[in-house]
Amino acid sequence: MSTENDVKRLCLFVKAVPTGDNLYCISFDSKNRCNKSVVITKDNIYIVISMIDSTSKEVLGVYRLENGILMHSIKLNESKILFTEMFALRYRGKESVVGLIGGDNSYVMDVLTQRVMTAIKRWNGRIDSDGKHGLFAPNRGGLELIDLKYGTTVRVLLPQTSEGVIRVITGFTADNRYVYYYHTIKKTIRLIRLEDAKVIANYRLGADATDIRPSPDSEFLAVGGLDGSLVVLIIADARTQRCLKRVHRLPSRVAQTLPNARRQPYNTWRSVAKMAVILAKREADSGSQSDSKTCALS
Repeated sequence: MSTENDVKRLCLFVKAVPTGDNLYCISFDSKNRCNKSVVITKDNIYIVISMIDSTSKEVLGVYRLENGILMHSIKLNESKILFTEMFALRYRGKESVVGLIGGDNSYVMDVLTQRVMTAIKRWNGRIDSDGKHGLFAPNRGGLELIDLKYGTTVRVLLPQTSEGVIRVITGFTADNRYVYYYHTIKKTIRLIRLEDAKVIANYRLGADATDIRPSPDSEFLAVGGLDGSLVVLIIADARTQRCLKRVHRLPSRVAQTLPNARRQPYNTWRSVAKMAVILAKREADSGSQSDSKTCALS
């Protein structure tokens, strides 16, 4: 139900997995100002909702995840906090923390104590597992590793280039060894090794990516596409023996090393293409106008 101020009455259903039964419902007013208006804290204790209170002011409602009871509301107008995105974070050992991204500053807030822990000028909400470093990726290109305590640049991972306004998806792997960077115009995912800030991979997707998540063991990247596709990429670093052994264990690599293994269709078609090119060149050299015929055994 909408009002003159574009405030909508929404309802959040919390369901049990895997049965799908409704556990409870939370009703709240919202202007849908942020892309992620509902997050669950890293400790799985609280649900944080961006909502409008009875005085038409924006607040953060903090609910118990177990039963949906409202614990308290955090007023944002008093602190002059403006944000467009909200993330759940693990910061300096605390897991009841959310990041409020947008405006001139981005904020790290503890929803349990209702206090702002720090304000950072250049930060896009991505943080490593130690809570010490974050990423700054402006919409016009470039990527920097920043110190979250002081907001200073630790290392430039990608130089700023004039590429127009783009949407960026970036983040750390779980072991903090690599950073991924998705470019919306080029549809490429670059993998950067933090040790020396070197780009070790540049993979082009077939469709726009909507989300990218690393696996808990930092071995894979799962990419969700706009067309409904799911692409799983393996992280292969030539300087790490563990990564090389992981690549050799892939089904495509194991099948080629087995004795009497059936050749892959890719290899068969590649052979056919090579044979067709060779025969076409021979026909062109001999000046014959007859049709070429090729037989491939698989």
